[in-house]
Amino acid sequence: MQDFKIKLNGYSTEFVCMMKQKHLKDGSISDPNSEAELDFETGVDGCPQLKLLKDNANGSLSYLKPFVTDEISAFDTYPMVLTQGTYIIPFSFELDPIKHHSSFRSLFGSTTYRVETLLRVMQPSKGIISGIPTDSGDSKNYFLSQKCFITKTLSPSDVLKYESVNSHGTFQNGLIDYGFYISTKLIEFDSPFHCHFNCIGKPDIKIIKVNVSLLQTCILPCIKPDGIAAAKRSYSNTNTFRLAEYVVPPDEQSNIITTKFEDLKIATRSSCNLFTSKILPYYNEVSRLETVDGEKVMKLSITHRLKIVVTINPSGSDSSSKNFINVNFKIPIEVIDKNISSSLYLPAYKSPSPAISGNGPFTIDEDEYNSYSSPISLSSADSPPAYSGLCH
Repeated sequence: MQDFKIKLNGYSTEFVCMMKQKHLKDGSISDPNSEAELDFETGVDGCPQLKLLKDNANGSLSYLKPFVTDEISAFDTYPMVLTQGTYIIPFSFELDPIKHHSSFRSLFGSTTYRVETLLRVMQPSKGIISGIPTDSGDSKNYFLSQKCFITKTLSPSDVLKYESVNSHGTFQNGLIDYGFYISTKLIEFDSPFHCHFNCIGKPDIKIIKVNVSLLQTCILPCIKPDGIAAAKRSYSNTNTFRLAEYVVPPDEQSNIITTKFEDLKIATRSSCNLFTSKILPYYNEVSRLETVDGEKVMKLSITHRLKIVVTINPSGSDSSSKNFINVNFKIPIEVIDKNISSSLYLPAYKSPSPAISGNGPFTIDEDEYNSYSSPISLSSADSPPAYSGLCH
């Protein structure tokens, strides 16, 4: 055996919003170094254009090159001669929570990982002439790979930060007195939570309806016109998903309302690929890009807020919707998937292999080997790039 290496490679599909110089009224072009004078590149529909991040060195798409690589050499010296048998080579990677981003899949970007194993073996010698071995021939390379899934979780001590929310106050000099309650700020997909809203207004107003919705904000980095440096400014996209609504019947409208939205759920909608219909879990990772000042920018940030809207008719008698007032309450929450929530309660890891002294290889019998050969389930993340072509 001439060489034996194990690598953990991370691949990141990153999107950026390109910026351009403005054309000023006098016909000149704005200063490319002044971000205040830059604008988003837009498409025919007038919306900012998002593009895949490219490698500045060769112009290729950046997700074809690992953004993080950890390599382990199985042995200290080569070549090494092993007797015939089956071997298990123990190895482990230490994951850095900043350097190793969590696996993720979305139309705004994705992060995937693959464990890659390279084994180089020299072929047996062709013979002996005058007591001297002849050329041993060509070496053979054996390459194995396996997709893997890296999940980041919340510290158990941080879970206390996401307890229920209870707030009371007054809006616009006593126009209404309000109070709302949310059962938790840490919301898992398809798991129920509760929201209560109470409101008392001035005697001459009428409360029309109460609406509860989810706001999802995705933030992506922007690239200056030079195509190299990241701008301090970011591209932000916010979508609204309605969760529940209560409309007061016209004959029951008054200045007092008490609403209870029980068993609200945030659906995964995993089968939908539209920006406007896809709800994603919380994600927040740093990009490989930097500003000209060396500051890091976010690769992708996905955050959520719960929005409560109460619609008020301030005049009471005039039923025209033109006079209605919407009072908005936005509460930061964290939407998580089962990978994050279940890992909060995982027991300590115990290796299935027997205790072994030393760091070298060890042999096992056939029955024991078969016990380790159960199929490995693949993650649901996007596949890492193929070796024979491009993939997204």
